[in-house]
Amino acid sequence: MTESRVLRNLERWQTLIGSMLALLAALIGALLLRRQIKQAEDHENARITRRDIAARSALPVFLEQISEFCVELAHRLGKLYQPTHIAIPRDLLRSFQPRTMSQEALSSLQSTMENINEKSAVDQIRRVI
Repeated sequence: MTESRVLRNLERWQTLIGSMLALLAALIGALLLRRQIKQAEDHENARITRRDIAARSALPVFLEQISEFCVELAHRLGKLYQPTHIAIPRDLLRSFQPRTMSQEALSSLQSTMENINEKSAVDQIRRVI
């Protein structure tokens, strides 16, 4: 008799019991999904940090290449200047063929600047260039 009463009560409340179980499953799923999203965000932040560190460590090399280029250009222009002239004659300037920076150096510098996430660092590099 008690077994049939229990079954009757379960039958009567089965919709509520099923709804509660579905709600519990939804909450568990939401918690697991939130944890997975947080983990993905942490991985992405770590990747960005590693990329930023790599870009910053390569930056002195690129800035040194730019500095060497500027010094060489200044020396070549200095050779054109004659102390007897007030300015470099136009015909010498027209024939002057400065060395250009290598495309590899320029693309590496561009890649480095794209990978740095801090705006103030990029602004400082832009001012130097």
